[in-house]
Amino acid sequence: MVIVLLGYYTTQAQIVCPSDTTISCSIFIDPSFTGTPDGPGFDQFAFRDTAIQTCPDDIIIQRTWVGIIDSLGSDTCIQLITIEVDSIPDFMGADTIRIQDGCLEEFDDMVQESLSLPCNLGIDSVDLDIIEDNCERSILTVDWVFGDQCRDTSIRLTQVLVIENKQVLNLGESTITSDSTGNSGGIELNSLCDPEEDISYEWSNGDVTASLSDVAAGNYTVTITNEAGCEQELSFTIGGAGIDSMQMDTMDMQMDTMDMQMDTMDMQMDTMDMQMDTMDIKMDTMDMQMDTMDMQMDTMDMQMDTMDMQMDTMDMQMDTMDMQMDTMDMQMDTMDMQMDTMDMPMDTMDMQMDTMDMQM
Repeated sequence: MVIVLLGYYTTQAQIVCPSDTTISCSIFIDPSFTGTPDGPGFDQFAFRDTAIQTCPDDIIIQRTWVGIIDSLGSDTCIQLITIEVDSIPDFMGADTIRIQDGCLEEFDDMVQESLSLPCNLGIDSVDLDIIEDNCERSILTVDWVFGDQCRDTSIRLTQVLVIENKQVLNLGESTITSDSTGNSGGIELNSLCDPEEDISYEWSNGDVTASLSDVAAGNYTVTITNEAGCEQELSFTIGGAGIDSMQMDTMDMQMDTMDMQMDTMDMQMDTMDMQMDTMDIKMDTMDMQMDTMDMQMDTMDMQMDTMDMQMDTMDMQMDTMDMQMDTMDMQMDTMDMQMDTMDMPMDTMDMQMDTMDMQM
């Protein structure tokens, strides 16, 4: 506290420190972030920082504020600033980074926007591994190794990088030189990326260079192919002194017509593909129906075989019954013969009795 005499009055000037605060180490400890003191009558404020606690724990800064009133004196107060030491980097929700029709070099800029590092962490290494790569897209894993300077440890984290709508060559605005004097036109392709693989070029006029030069006015196409066989086709028009605006418009219309024809052909191809798919589905359905019919026929054949077996069994049973009936008939005949044999003595006795009766 400073006592100041003003005329016949005595006033007390006391500095009021900003509140103690806790911040992450990615935030500056400038007073514009951590606060400034207050106190009427002071001409200026100054501060001195002293670290009273450091790694591996949170860092605590003791900020001593001094309020000065001209040459009359000064007053001080203490503010404590705690800086949290974090052990995990923040990707700010960007665990997967997508690049649309872009360059792999753009990854660095996108990482800088998405990565928030605590002040105790630094990047030790970054490794890219390709897990899928074709003409439409590439998927890579990004393995990060962060070094913790406070704890002398390292942290490994993985992001996924997806490059979609890939182009063989990502082009900016190409430079086209008009043919003003005859065979003086040219086309220079301006790539936005630095391709790491060999690129081949095939122009409609037979050239195989990356750019055309010393060519006449007219329409040109180029097919760009990379090592993987992916192709990209581009069309250009070189104007010239011998081509007036009407001819240029006609050429533009012809190019538009060609583009429309190409689009129509693409649609026709898509339609044919759909029709082929439909025919394949119908053929598959017919095959399934034929298989079902074959199974039904096999079932019917098995049922017929079973019925034939049952009929054969019944025939055998009928034959057995016929044989049994024949046996019974033979047994009855035998019994009849036996009865006849038994009747013969009786007939003899009857005859004898008749003879005796006659003799009597």
